[in-house]
Amino acid sequence: MQSPDDFLKELEADENGHFLIEQRDGRAFLRVTPPGAQGRPVKYADVQARLDLFRLEGYDRAEVEDIVLAADGEFFDICVWPVTPSVDAELQVEIDEDEMQAFLKIVPPRHGGNPVDREMIQAALQAAGVTHGLDQAVIDALDDGSYVDPDAPVPRPGARESVQIFPETSSKERRLRVLIARGAPPSRGKPGRVRLYFESRPRPAPGVTDDEERVDFRKLNVIQSCEKGQVLAEIVAPENGVAGYTVRGGELPPAAPNTAQLHAGKNARLSGDGSRIFADLAGQVRIEELRADQVTRIEVEEILSVSEVDYSTGHIDFPGTVQVEGTVLDGFKVRAAGDIIVQKTVGNVQLQADGDIILAGGAYCKNEGEIVAGQSIFARFVQDARLYAGRDVMIEEAAMTSHIAAGGAILLAGGRGELIGGTALAGRELRARKLGGRSEVSTHITVGIQPDAMQKLQTIDRELLEKQTAVRKIELHLSQMDEAVQRGRTLNESEEATREKLRAALTRFRELVDGLESQRHLLYDAMEPDEAASVEAQETLFPGVEVHFGTGVKRFRVEGRPVTMYSRFVLQDGRIHLKHSDF
Repeated sequence: MQSPDDFLKELEADENGHFLIEQRDGRAFLRVTPPGAQGRPVKYADVQARLDLFRLEGYDRAEVEDIVLAADGEFFDICVWPVTPSVDAELQVEIDEDEMQAFLKIVPPRHGGNPVDREMIQAALQAAGVTHGLDQAVIDALDDGSYVDPDAPVPRPGARESVQIFPETSSKERRLRVLIARGAPPSRGKPGRVRLYFESRPRPAPGVTDDEERVDFRKLNVIQSCEKGQVLAEIVAPENGVAGYTVRGGELPPAAPNTAQLHAGKNARLSGDGSRIFADLAGQVRIEELRADQVTRIEVEEILSVSEVDYSTGHIDFPGTVQVEGTVLDGFKVRAAGDIIVQKTVGNVQLQADGDIILAGGAYCKNEGEIVAGQSIFARFVQDARLYAGRDVMIEEAAMTSHIAAGGAILLAGGRGELIGGTALAGRELRARKLGGRSEVSTHITVGIQPDAMQKLQTIDRELLEKQTAVRKIELHLSQMDEAVQRGRTLNESEEATREKLRAALTRFRELVDGLESQRHLLYDAMEPDEAASVEAQETLFPGVEVHFGTGVKRFRVEGRPVTMYSRFVLQDGRIHLKHSDF
């Protein structure tokens, strides 16, 4: 280990120049410190960019340039820092359309304004006519500031120290939407429904084995077959309900229960009274439930079953479902108006289905070919593949260095459930057992939509981490010298001088850390995060994983050691949270 003198010399020589902008009594003060012998000096462009972020105007550019050039470590008054007027808390009562729940939407005070209190809450509720089902405990907690936001971030036990991007605040300082009253709903009775003798979605997820929670691609129910003349479904009549009341005390009569309808598609027919539906031929049953209209449409598709897709069959374009008992040879195309089911592993192929695509043997595509499903894709594994699904993608074992895009969810939670490398884009959520790999391969995940925000913090983050590292090294050297003194050793004149220099350096670097953290908070106040979806790792989260909420913005990159517990990325109230529970 290097000596304290050598460490100090290296620290001072390598230190970059830095600057700080402070607000004092309505004025902006700038301080620029010089670099070490081998460090980088502060640039005027960086100072100007920071002034623009704080929306500071009216400063003398030449004066600021001189301060940057001099870099003497002194504070200089450069311009007015506009004082923002105080704004009291805002309170709004939101009532569900059916008046069964009332919420308080609270915007916290800013810049020293008055917080929400009991009188404000009661006045707002009275004005909105909310008189029934009030939660007095919540009102008391909001009044005295003890209300606990269930969506507030919970720190992970044993987590390593890290820079807090989002400062902790009390319930009086956060935007809240609080359930304050609840009505008694009317009994809706029992609507008319369709009793199905086949599953409407036979593959929302592959079957689960009896001995362990593991997806079994041998139990996919790939074909729901029927015989000619078989009853496919029938209608069950509705039952009436009982009245209830709203949070405003109004009576809520029960809605008339809906009646269900059956619609016969191709190769199916209705009974004379429209209450039952029959198959006109033997084939695959497909069911479409139009819930808004209480209509269930049922049809019977033809099934094309082949042993292989190769030179004996050529490319396939079929108006129903295609079932391949073996595999699809490299270079061949399969197009189906229904589903595509392939029992063995596929490679460089073109698969396109209006329904689902099921790859019971998986896909190893060598970055060639394409697999496109109008509905969902189910696969045992994928490697070096390109998958696109209108709804969901479910993979049993692993997705390795592939490009996966799904309009709904990407799910890797059945068997090994690993997403290793490549890119994944999900419109709603991504869920896996493990994200990334032990080799820290770059794994890019994108969900939701939002503008670029985190990049504005990167420069300060890097500088802050550098200064924190220096603080820890200085503390280590001081600790070793202090322990030597406690053991009875007398420091010579040179060692004592080094000790004093270390103490001075520790004070200086701690001040720099405090200043940079203040800058980070000020920059965060100028950002407007978006709403977003979620990314979940049920068991392990490896370094090298990069999560975005939107097109490459608001990034969260996992670094350091693997996280071996449940982890979930969400964006709430404009803030990124890494949670370690479902709540």
